[in-house]
Parts: sequence; structure tokens; C-alpha cells
Amino acid sequence: MFQRPGTDPLSGHHPVQPGPVDRDPPAARRLAVLQELRAAHRELEDLRSLLDTLPEIFERKFEERMAPILTQRQRLLEQNGKLRQQVLQLQGSAPEALEPHRLPGRAGRPSLGQALRHAFGLEGRRPA
Repeated sequence: MFQRPGTDPLSGHHPVQPGPVDRDPPAARRLAVLQELRAAHRELEDLRSLLDTLPEIFERKFEERMAPILTQRQRLLEQNGKLRQQVLQLQGSAPEALEPHRLPGRAGRPSLGQALRHAFGLEGRRPA
């Protein structure tokens, strides 16, 4: 079989001629590192851009999720006001009658700390 001069005997193709960078391995490595560095800088800029937009995205999502809750809250406040007016009209009493009921006083009852000290047998000791 006849081969052309300068062809690879196995593939029959012309071999790739090394370029100036291929002949100098440190230069090839520097070029590869430089390309990698440029790609990393582009990725870093993309990530910084995304990071700058994150607060706006979270704020918008929060407001979207809060909108129905705020609407319901407003509706409930309006209903509460109407119901209070109705109660006042039906009772014919002063607004103080609608004050929230308070639990009876704790006169004579020990505090929680005193009760715990008693339960654990530490009555004579004071907390450090």
C-alpha cells in the first residue's frame, strides 16, 4: 500500500502540527489556567448578579404570600368591629363591658419559681 509522505501509517491522515503553544508546555498550561480563570470570573460575576437580585425576589415572594393573610386580617378586624357595635347595641352598655376577661388574681398563690423549688426540695436555697 502506498503512503503519502507525512501521513500517519495507521490512520492515513496528516498528523496535527504542533502550534507554538503546544511546543512550550508551560505556556500551554498558562493559557489553560488563564482560560479557566476567565471562566471563573464570568461565573463569579453571574453569581454576584444573582446575589444582588435575591433580596428583591424574596421580598416579592413574601409579599405575594402575605397578601391573602393581610386581606383576611383586615376582613376579620372589620367583622370584629361590627360585632362589637352589635353587642353594645344589644347590651346597651359602655365599651368597658367588652374588655377581655381577666383571670382571677393570684393572691395567696406561690410563684412558679417557688412552686418548683418546693417540688424539688430546694425551698431553703435561693437561686444563684
